[in-house]
Amino acid sequence: MWSTVTLISLVAILAVIWTGCGGGASTPTPVPSPPSKSAVPTPTVLSTLYRVVVNGTDRMTTIGPNERSSYPLEGQVYYVPDQSANGRSTLNRVVNPSGSDHADATGSLNGYTQDLVLGFPWSSASVPGVTHLTEAFDSTTGDYALLSPSETLAGYNPQPLTAYGYPRYGNASEVLLSLSAGGITVQSNAVAGGTVWRWYWNGMQFVNHSDYGREIQGAFYYGTSLLNPNEAGDGLTFNFLDQSIKHGSPILQFQNQGTTPDHEGCPAELGSFTVWRGSGSSGHLG
Repeated sequence: MWSTVTLISLVAILAVIWTGCGGGASTPTPVPSPPSKSAVPTPTVLSTLYRVVVNGTDRMTTIGPNERSSYPLEGQVYYVPDQSANGRSTLNRVVNPSGSDHADATGSLNGYTQDLVLGFPWSSASVPGVTHLTEAFDSTTGDYALLSPSETLAGYNPQPLTAYGYPRYGNASEVLLSLSAGGITVQSNAVAGGTVWRWYWNGMQFVNHSDYGREIQGAFYYGTSLLNPNEAGDGLTFNFLDQSIKHGSPILQFQNQGTTPDHEGCPAELGSFTVWRGSGSSGHLG
């Protein structure tokens, strides 16, 4: 009798185990299908506004390599879209009758005529990270000049244009934000999209920033697409190039919160200068 009870108990236990392991007549829960892939976003193609000096006195805004390479270059001032769209202005370069001075305008400028379309900046601050384009006038010399953000030029009186763009940093290779905690020091670079530019521990620096494809940053791939947006900047950033022609990604936010670097930017495409909305980077130092 005892053997019979034992045998019945053992069979019952095995039946429970078998059922719990997926045996018996139970139907397994189907595995859900993976979510559908998101559509590849449409990037914004940007033009770089450079400031050059013509004949030693005329500060002139230009785009592209021809004039940039022909005159002394004072650096990048803004990025603006290179195509018209709703919510964008037309930024014109205008010239006086003698050709001795160029200016920038979103409308007409008394005594000046159309010379070149420079780009299509936003007409309001509807896009995160943009700032007013500022045109300044020197009443002594009669010269107009487009100023980069926070820039001052002796004798020039600044006035905002009805135009917004991503600010740039002249010829600067580094605009650093530093944070130290837990024996580590991190330096992030606004010129290169706010990426981690240097990382020190025990006096040793670990990060390679020979070009904008390195650093500590995010990079993105879209399946079989050739698109490869990069958080730091595009492919025209080799170490041997002049800093003024490199394309760092625009930044939307660049700050530290306690021991956390809080940076957000629009990654730039490695193949050509286009930017993508909504990338970010953050971390925490203990």
